[in-house]
Amino acid sequence: MPKEIINYYIDEMKDSTLYKSLAEIENDENVREELLKLSSMEKEHAYFWKDFLERKGVKVEEFKPSLTIGLYKLLRKIFGLAFTSKVMEMGEAKTIREYYEFYRKADLSEEEKEKLKQIIEDELLHEDIFHKMSSSEKIEHIRDVFLGMNDGLVEILATVAGLTGAYSGNPYIVGVIGSIVGISGMLSMAIGTYISVKNQRQVKEQKIFENKVLHELLNQKTGIEETLEDPLKAAYYTGLFYLLGTILIVSPFS
Repeated sequence: MPKEIINYYIDEMKDSTLYKSLAEIENDENVREELLKLSSMEKEHAYFWKDFLERKGVKVEEFKPSLTIGLYKLLRKIFGLAFTSKVMEMGEAKTIREYYEFYRKADLSEEEKEKLKQIIEDELLHEDIFHKMSSSEKIEHIRDVFLGMNDGLVEILATVAGLTGAYSGNPYIVGVIGSIVGISGMLSMAIGTYISVKNQRQVKEQKIFENKVLHELLNQKTGIEETLEDPLKAAYYTGLFYLLGTILIVSPFS
């Protein structure tokens, strides 16, 4: 149990330092203020765990920033805040689950329970903030980029590897056949992405419609906020980066 709580303390201090570091490189004043507020809240959570441990007679060492902070800052600079927020949101979801299980099972005083309930509420708020930051067109395009590039590299690399053995004396043929397979794969991936995203959009549109009906007729809200992705743009990004992955593989054979 003490080791588990020490990890809670370390994670909260790490998050506090991370949010402060991201705030320092953020240009948007509103986002900077949100990050600084999150940093302050996480530090308060960390001190709760530190006090909890010290009351149990466990000595807590001073927190030292890890390399993870630098990696997140690099993610922020390369992929933007939307992508970084999505990664941080995943971490918050894990924290909420762990704290909830600890609240249910641990032997806590009433004061500790109330404080931990507040911390869990804060973490839920954090996840909601990150969700809003990441619910943008940009994050969806990053997903399409990775999907297209990954499939293009893996599939064409496997194709070219097989062709190289059959046409070891004629690399030009390997390049031509690899290009043909790559173009076919690009069209297949783009069409598949278009159909998939279009179907998802229809489902989300139905949920939006149902929410509207509940609000207008019954004065109720479901709390569902759906973002609609453009199927054509998703297909475009997936196909484009599949093609780029293909070019990287076949260009040495041309």
